[in-house]
Amino acid sequence: MSGRTWTVVKFVEEDTVEAVPTTWLVGNLCYWPPYPREKLVTAIKNFEAPNTHWPSHKMEIFRNGTFDDEIKRIKKQYVFLTNIMADMKTDLTEIKSTLSTKVLHSAEESFFLKFSFPINDEATLETVESYLIIDENFQNAVPELANIGGHNVYDFVKRAMTFLVTNKFASKYSFLGRKQKGSFSILKLSELLIKAANHSKKADRKEVEEAISKWLRRANERKGQ
Repeated sequence: MSGRTWTVVKFVEEDTVEAVPTTWLVGNLCYWPPYPREKLVTAIKNFEAPNTHWPSHKMEIFRNGTFDDEIKRIKKQYVFLTNIMADMKTDLTEIKSTLSTKVLHSAEESFFLKFSFPINDEATLETVESYLIIDENFQNAVPELANIGGHNVYDFVKRAMTFLVTNKFASKYSFLGRKQKGSFSILKLSELLIKAANHSKKADRKEVEEAISKWLRRANERKGQ
């Protein structure tokens, strides 16, 4: 254990704080293993050696600390994340309840009743995309999705994406298709989210795109919960 230190860093892009092994830091970047949350916590606790093939993210250093100091904080954060997952399940229940009472169209026309959400495979995604290519279908789906609601733009995106796609499937995408992932931005589903957010929250395109990108970045961690 001697010589091991953990550093508390703030990830600039996502505005989140994490305690990581100091060896994961290079300049203003932090290597971040693409693990599910439970495996990630183990990697941090065990001071796993960094791998240059891991994604790297811009960060700011808060402070350094010993293992005992930081593992206590990690445990607290793990409990916090567990609570977040419980909240997400509650959100999904509320979303389904909201949609059941606020569907704007008949059962035959409803976007949400035509497919088995959340999407978990390419075949279903292709079917949904083919449906949304038709302008009338797309325009009808916008107010339906907008009804999901949320406290702010990111909360709306989180609630909508939780309903539309699984974390496992979402982990195969990034917004712009970087890091050998599929590009979510080229999908009609992405455009639907942007239009619905504007309809619900009067949000501009850039704000919604940033929210989608942020949600997608952490899908790989959430799928292990």
